[in-house]
Amino acid sequence: MRTRSNAIPHFALCGAALCSTLVACSPYPDEGEFLAGVVFSGNFIAGVKSLRTLPATGRHRGTGMPLPYTLLMSSGNSAAAVSTAMPASSPLWTDGGRRDPLAVQVAQPVYVFDNDRNCTRPAGAPPYDWRWDLIDPGRQYPVFTDLPEVLPGMNGRAGRGGAYSAIVEIVRIQMPAGFRCQSIKRADSVRARLESDLRPAAGPKEYRLLLIIDAGITVPPLPYQLGWFDQLVVPYIDMGPVPLEPGGQRFATMPVYNLVPMGSMNPVLRVVVGSIEEQGSGGPVYSPICRDHTLTIPNPMAIPPTDVTDPAYRAAMPTPTLSACLVCYTLGEGGYQCPLANSGAGAR
Repeated sequence: MRTRSNAIPHFALCGAALCSTLVACSPYPDEGEFLAGVVFSGNFIAGVKSLRTLPATGRHRGTGMPLPYTLLMSSGNSAAAVSTAMPASSPLWTDGGRRDPLAVQVAQPVYVFDNDRNCTRPAGAPPYDWRWDLIDPGRQYPVFTDLPEVLPGMNGRAGRGGAYSAIVEIVRIQMPAGFRCQSIKRADSVRARLESDLRPAAGPKEYRLLLIIDAGITVPPLPYQLGWFDQLVVPYIDMGPVPLEPGGQRFATMPVYNLVPMGSMNPVLRVVVGSIEEQGSGGPVYSPICRDHTLTIPNPMAIPPTDVTDPAYRAAMPTPTLSACLVCYTLGEGGYQCPLANSGAGAR
């Protein structure tokens, strides 16, 4: 008889039940490929423990309520210097300018299995039902190589080695014949087999922003998916492919225009380029890395046309604030629907 263990309550219980038994330095079991549990998020940076949902408009859609877009964004101060006393808080942390999160060299690998359902289900596994089951036995989840956590000895830097990046390089693995679903849960296991049966697929480099998040916030309508890190189930949000700047050495950002009346500190409106599904020619490129821009307006009523290609937005001033972001569609009061919700980290 199947015991009810809805995925969302299971994650929400992590902090109170499973994770309370683990100490601060995350001493997870680290041998074999058994399921070790749900990732412990107690040491996660603040910027992935709570996400912002901000109303926005764009593409000449006006200012009628509710606004057409909901901007899902990480929190935290990306520009701050980090230390043991003031650890990194943003998934795009810069350490006060000493680290460049937009340099392609910072991207860490994530192993994504092509045709992730073309694997052999465990014998006797019941059909997967998302309402009851945490793990889909008919797929192979992506395998991550780092976590957005701050551990002792890292002087406030994020990651197991102090080099965590939410921007990752997708290493596509060709699914070998007879491969057992969910049989790989560790990056070390993938790396050990790269020269044998788990061969990387050919193709150009591919970068995405895969935001690992606190298991405790995985409630609808948040478009979270599941991956593995050292035998632990890891919730993440696929925020989409990351474009490169000309020259191919840095990641491109996308402006979020905050319209701030003169003499005020708070925006009266946010204007975005639209969703990734609406990206067209002209205007800023869509990117899951948002950079805040401030456009000062004379008064709250002096709203320029709500499209980023309008000349009025050329006067906006960029800020150092970076956020992981995803432009979603507003469905109503408090509701939204996001692209890429079932991407499997961009699986073909």
